[in-house]
Amino acid sequence: MSALINGVVSGSILAVVTIAAQWWIDDRREDEAHRRENLRYIREQAANGTLQAAPLRGVDLAEQNLSQLDLKDVTLTAANLSGADLSWAVLSRADLSRANLSGANLDNASLESAHLAKADFSGATLRGATLPYANLSDVNFTEADLTGASLGTAQLRRTDFTDANLTYTHLENTRFYWVKLYGADLTGAQLTMGADARVCYDEHTRWPTGIIPPPSQSPDSCEPW
Repeated sequence: MSALINGVVSGSILAVVTIAAQWWIDDRREDEAHRRENLRYIREQAANGTLQAAPLRGVDLAEQNLSQLDLKDVTLTAANLSGADLSWAVLSRADLSRANLSGANLDNASLESAHLAKADFSGATLRGATLPYANLSDVNFTEADLTGASLGTAQLRRTDFTDANLTYTHLENTRFYWVKLYGADLTGAQLTMGADARVCYDEHTRWPTGIIPPPSQSPDSCEPW
């Protein structure tokens, strides 16, 4: 009797696990289909020249291929672009505030004058990307790779570059207001840092040759408000 009960229990557990796994697979397939449909819609609107007016706030485009697309002036507020391929994409003046771009590929993307406040670029690659005049307030660049990127004249306010690769970046005429640079590598960066700069850094931060940074601010001062 004990063996029979154990067999029934084991079979019931296996059935529940199998059903749960199938639900998970079905949900994944449904999510992926939804994302592909979103991508198809964006490509269609771009081809028709009506993309700027498309309702794209909060759109889910995770892991989709948007490489080389012209997305200038598009509103993608709070969009999910995690893991997406945006290499060589044109995002000039686009609104990506509060968007999730963690792990995304933005190599050589154009983000001139883009509104990126509170966006998440953690773990993203932005090698060779151009971001002049972009609003980078409260942006998370933790562990992002910005090798050779151009951030000249961008707005850096409470921007988080913790453990980011900023080697050979262009940061001329960029003001630093309570910017996190813990563990960041700025080797070879073209950097001007005025007397009014406010930065938080540690002994692991690597500075360009010839740059004497101001004293590090207290950690709390560089936290988002």
